Amino acid sequence: MAAAAALRYAAKRLGGGVLKRSKSAIVSDEGPRLATRLLHTPNGATTVDGRKAAVSHLIRIQEKKEELYNLVADFERTYKAPMSISWPNGALLHQLSTQIEPRPSDPYWRMLRRGQRKFSFFGAVGVLSVGISTGGSFGYGLLWLKKSYSKELEGWHSQKKKELEGWHCQKKKELDDWWNKNMRSTGAK
Repeated sequence: MAAAAALRYAAKRLGGGVLKRSKSAIVSDEGPRLATRLLHTPNGATTVDGRKAAVSHLIRIQEKKEELYNLVADFERTYKAPMSISWPNGALLHQLSTQIEPRPSDPYWRMLRRGQRKFSFFGAVGVLSVGISTGGSFGYGLLWLKKSYSKELEGWHSQKKKELEGWHCQKKKELDDWWNKNMRSTGAK
C-alpha cells in the first residue's frame, strides 16, 4: 500500500499528470510548479513571470481544446455530412476526447472515449502481431535456408577449412625458414 502511494507520488513529481489536470489544478498553488517544471525557454532561464505566462498559455490551450470539442461534437450531432467531411472530424473528436475534461454524463463523449481506447488497443495488437509474424517468418526462412543449403554449406566449409590449413602450413614453414635463416646465424635458440 505504501509502495503504491510512493509510486503515485513519484509519477506526480515527474509531471505525469500535468496534461490531465483540470484548469483549477493548473492555477492552484501546486499547479504552476508542476506544470512549468518541464518548460524552459531557449536560453534555459525560466522566471516567475515566464512561468505565469506558460500557465496562462496552458489554460488557453485547454480552453480551446474544450471549445473545439464542443464545436465539432455539435456539428457531428446536428448535421449529416458526407464522409469526406465527417471522417476527419470524427478522428479529431476521438483525439480531443482523450485531452479534454472527462464528461461521464455525456454519452457521446463516452462513446468516443471507448472508441479511442479500442483504436489504441487494436493498433498495439496489430503492431505486435505483425512483429511476431515477421519474426516467425524470418526464423522459418532461416530454417529453410539451413535445410536447403546445408550440404552445399558443408562442402564450402570443408573446402575453406582445407585452404586455411594449407595457408597455415605454408606460413608456418615460411616462419620456420625465416627463423632458421636469421636467428640461428645470430646464435638465438
